[in-house]
Amino acid sequence: MKKEAPAARYPTFYVDDSACDIAGKKHVILAALTFPDEHKAIADWLDKKQQFRPHPSDEVKWNDRSIPVEQRRKFVPLLNNALGIVVIHDSTKQAAAERLCTQVWRYCHEENKDGFRLRFDKNIIEDRQRLKSHLRAFYPPCVGLSEHDSDYEILIQYADFLAGAIKLKVDFGLGARNPNDKITVDGENPGSKEEMEQSFYFFAALRYCLWGHVHDFGDGVNNNDPRKMVIERGLVVNSSAESEAVDRAISFIDGDYMGCIH
Repeated sequence: MKKEAPAARYPTFYVDDSACDIAGKKHVILAALTFPDEHKAIADWLDKKQQFRPHPSDEVKWNDRSIPVEQRRKFVPLLNNALGIVVIHDSTKQAAAERLCTQVWRYCHEENKDGFRLRFDKNIIEDRQRLKSHLRAFYPPCVGLSEHDSDYEILIQYADFLAGAIKLKVDFGLGARNPNDKITVDGENPGSKEEMEQSFYFFAALRYCLWGHVHDFGDGVNNNDPRKMVIERGLVVNSSAESEAVDRAISFIDGDYMGCIH
């Protein structure tokens, strides 16, 4: 199913963070998501939470070990119903936040939006005044900037899962995690189970999420090979690591196959 870009003239982006290691250096991951239908996104998240948690106010986090990983994985496909922008930065959270704001503005500029809002999880923005000054340079403008507790801002919980999934994909590329490890997932028939490589699961569960451009690398006659390129769109990397290491780190993020996988 092809996901259309959000129709909102002033999209709201929800932001959370994680971290990864590339070539021995810590990098900040900031993940931002905007939703074509926030009401549906909230309802879908609550419905999934209530399958595993006793109370709708309980926060679900990517690395919450109180919830079995098999259950946490089931939240990931919901991210395909949002549009994501990710920054991987080898400096501070503040620097990553400023770069993320720039990329959100670029999305709004290229997609002819009228403006945007940003809702960050707490403890990401280190210098609010500096970030506000950074945002003043943009048009379309930022018309909302706030910080929230992800315990009660459900849509930031989505961003937490995107940041965690990006870290996992970085680890796949660098060999810190084995992409070929098999995991058990729900099968096509109700109640059935099947095994698949975990890299394939996260590819299928996230391939519509990041903002990107689809290019067909096939010859257009005998074969088709549509791939979504997300570099400098839904993925921005600012790193002093060697280019070879960076290329390996993003090898499971950029270039997702967008043809039929059934």
